[in-house]
Amino acid sequence: MLRLAALAALVVPLAAHAQHAGHGTAGPPAGTSTPSTDLILGRIDVRTSATGEAAREIETGMLALHSFWYEEARDHFVAAQRLDPGAALAYWGEAATHDHPLWSQHDSTAGRAVFARLDSVRAAGTLRSTARETATLDALRALFATGPALSVRRDRYAEATARLAAADPTDDEAAVFAALAAMSQDAFDLNTAASVVPVAAGLEDVVLRNPEHPGAVHYLIHAYDSPAFARLGLRPARAYAALAPASSHALHMPSHIFRELGMWAEKEASNRAAWAASVAWQERTGRPVAARDYHALTWLLDALLAQGRFADARAVLAVAEADAALAAQRGEEAGYPAATALSLPAAYLRTARVAGLPGVAFPVPDGLDVASTEPGALYGLALRAALSGQDDVLAAIVAAGAVATRDAPPSVASTVAADVAFLDALRLHAHGDARAFDAAREAVRLDVEANPTDAPTSPAHVLLADLLLARGDAAASLAMYRAMAAAYPNRANTALGIARASAATGDTAAARDAYAALLQTWTRADAGLPAADEARAYLAAQLAP
Repeated sequence: MLRLAALAALVVPLAAHAQHAGHGTAGPPAGTSTPSTDLILGRIDVRTSATGEAAREIETGMLALHSFWYEEARDHFVAAQRLDPGAALAYWGEAATHDHPLWSQHDSTAGRAVFARLDSVRAAGTLRSTARETATLDALRALFATGPALSVRRDRYAEATARLAAADPTDDEAAVFAALAAMSQDAFDLNTAASVVPVAAGLEDVVLRNPEHPGAVHYLIHAYDSPAFARLGLRPARAYAALAPASSHALHMPSHIFRELGMWAEKEASNRAAWAASVAWQERTGRPVAARDYHALTWLLDALLAQGRFADARAVLAVAEADAALAAQRGEEAGYPAATALSLPAAYLRTARVAGLPGVAFPVPDGLDVASTEPGALYGLALRAALSGQDDVLAAIVAAGAVATRDAPPSVASTVAADVAFLDALRLHAHGDARAFDAAREAVRLDVEANPTDAPTSPAHVLLADLLLARGDAAASLAMYRAMAAAYPNRANTALGIARASAATGDTAAARDAYAALLQTWTRADAGLPAADEARAYLAAQLAP
């Protein structure tokens, strides 16, 4: 569950995992309606040579860009060019919408096309650009240059934006874009203070000067999005949605911190609002169904499952299925809706098994052409196949994933290897094969090797902890589950694992606390969940004379 969004590991590191792992690749076609400059997206001070309505369009585009609302931002920057073809920053902004650094998405071809138009305007002698704007354009141009690998270009861009920020400490836009560029470098590690503290410090300075700066608040949430720093992210998380309620991403983003802290009701509310806003925007602008925020829908499902609300979770699955059907009916590209509809049942299935629900089955549909399936669906489909004992289907999915990631960098390849090992262990476990234990240990080893600074909470760790308990090694299982709970609180599966392992070691007090914690997390859960009944029965037995 914890890695469904981050690990579509069989997918090209997710330049494709349904829109920000959800928010689009190069983006759908521009909307059919005129973009509105009355959107509530925060407050910034844009230094541009443009004036009048063009300047206003640039400001709105920049505000949208700070909320990763790339398609909306592009509409405004293009509108600014129509109003004032010589406005340099309008071209910078449009090019910037083709780079989504924290989503591993980058369209060099589209970005270079914008710079080609910019150069034509310059050659005609009609481009207006201050020295600051020229330096800003030059820095971004390097990101879209031909030749060097993208990682090299990102490093160069980060260095250039850092110089711009240092040259004028009062320029908040330079400071926030420098922070974002730093976070997009391969060397940046969310789990280490050496990476996080310098970036966060610069962003916090901007927030002190302008508490309504959406970029500074937004990027702080990203910087603090890890177990080590999540509590520092609660303040910006509480602020961001109120700053930019027009943006579905701004409404969703606080839930990254809520997830880290196990605040499920808040995560649910955040993503309900985000999903609704994205649907309203898609309908208002005439975009395809795929422009909706399926990342928020995925996280809404996660929040409901975490609370044990399986009936409500079923409704989310139905929304995804209906959207996939609607896109197909309209003759649109149905990649994101279809991928979501195919992959989400895996999360439901895994959590239902934790809860002990009988009769829940989501096998991969018969006749599905795995090789041509949207890459973003592969990991979820692989989970469904592994849990359903569909060995041949699982093998086909893994093969398709190998094709999709054959040109991936070594860091992605190592994560893919760990995930494939986990899927194999899951397959063996589904068949009751004793070899599942050694396979799970190998999957954990590969996972740690691929992600050495991550908390020990991957699905492979969960499976190994379960298998340790089943083998009678309750102490080792308990140690693993306690490590998971320390990193990510208020998870039903960890509470249940701690409770069972503690009971097996004879620590009734710890078992009582864990079962009580499970019931607290499931305060709004559906009636009749077997795991909840187990918890109540244990607590009642402990209270009996």
